[in-house]
Amino acid sequence: MFTATPSAYSLLAVIAAGAIFASGCASVPSAPPIHQRLDNSTGETVTTLEEPLAFFRDRPMLAANSRDYVYVGPVEVNRSGDKRYMLWTEYCSTIDRFDGPGFGAPERAYLMLDGEPMELVRATREPEPGGRFYVAPVPGGAGVMYAVTRAQLRAIARAQNVVFVTEAEPGTVTEFGPWRESQSDFAQFSRYVDGDPDSRVALTND
Repeated sequence: MFTATPSAYSLLAVIAAGAIFASGCASVPSAPPIHQRLDNSTGETVTTLEEPLAFFRDRPMLAANSRDYVYVGPVEVNRSGDKRYMLWTEYCSTIDRFDGPGFGAPERAYLMLDGEPMELVRATREPEPGGRFYVAPVPGGAGVMYAVTRAQLRAIARAQNVVFVTEAEPGTVTEFGPWRESQSDFAQFSRYVDGDPDSRVALTND
């Protein structure tokens, strides 16, 4: 028969406390990547991801460890039930181009989804200052809003391989590969747009 000594009781207490702590940590849900807020200045409800997707290309010929970036974030703007969908896009770079034109918004842009092109059409709405939709990690870029449909958001979310392609002028094509894995967040946004009841949204203040 086992008789618990004071030291045994101490050991059991430590084990029990550890089990409770581990259980508590496991039950804490991660913060949802979808953010929603009411814009008091316009009366619109704006839904975005916490962070935009990032695409990049290395430019070793210009400077060491230098890159051009394209940041892309989905946006839903809801005005009294009238919903519009856009892609917020920011073209920016870590390179100071002293002897040539800067890296800015191209004439045309595409998303290559598993090898199939999706041309992006500029929205009539221009990007707004102050980071209303997203804040680009690299400052000083050029912003463009592209109009998209729910079907296009689904296609982006389903794609296994997404590449951003720009065309500054006919025949001048540049590809940007994904910088980090955030496609799962985009898929959650797509499910939210389609009315998935399990979509979790973080409400934020304007």
